[in-house]
Amino acid sequence: RMLTDIREVFEQDDQISSKVLIERLTKIEEAPWGDLKGKPIDERGLALRLRQYSIRSSVLWFGSRQARGYRRTDFHDAWE
Repeated sequence: RMLTDIREVFEQDDQISSKVLIERLTKIEEAPWGDLKGKPIDERGLALRLRQYSIRSSVLWFGSRQARGYRRTDFHDAWE
């Protein structure tokens, strides 16, 4: 479910910060990401769930600032 939802919220972006990815995931009404054991998913929870697919965040540039995030290419194998 998470991989499908991430594909949906990635939209046309080539990369996305962990923070923005979580914000978009928690806005999906039918998805569980806004209420996992009473709390929304956080960056650590996201990283733990993606690690099983060998997907890890990295430090990326977003304009003039750096943040941890993911590239679309990080997900290609898992989406296939």
